[in-house]
Amino acid sequence: MTVERLCYQTRSIRWNLTASGPRPNPQGSYHYGLIKPSRTIILANSAPYINGKQRYAINSVSYVDPDTPLKLADYFKIGGVLNLGCISDQPYNGNGYLGTPVMAANFRSYVEIVFQIGRTLSSHGTLMAILYLLSV
Repeated sequence: MTVERLCYQTRSIRWNLTASGPRPNPQGSYHYGLIKPSRTIILANSAPYINGKQRYAINSVSYVDPDTPLKLADYFKIGGVLNLGCISDQPYNGNGYLGTPVMAANFRSYVEIVFQIGRTLSSHGTLMAILYLLSV
């Protein structure tokens, strides 16, 4: 490169400082610490015996894969595949049961999710079960 070209490149960078600078956010700026959550969900793990077998559960519900994928059941409105609202927002210390729980939430609402992981269980396995439940 010639000296003349290097000088031109340097001048163009100096002259055009706003080309890649910050721009105003059309959605506005949020201070997430100041937003009040509209709902708090506490997910606690347990290891109840269900039908004679020990299973891992979240809020006393042990997840079972349905025959029909959840997204297809929701899209085609197939009843009996998922149990909307069968899992509570708070831990329940009663007997565990099998189910395909799905939690409902309002669109664009701020939800606080608290994970309570018991010390008696394998933390890694329980955390994987919680993440799997949330991803379904």
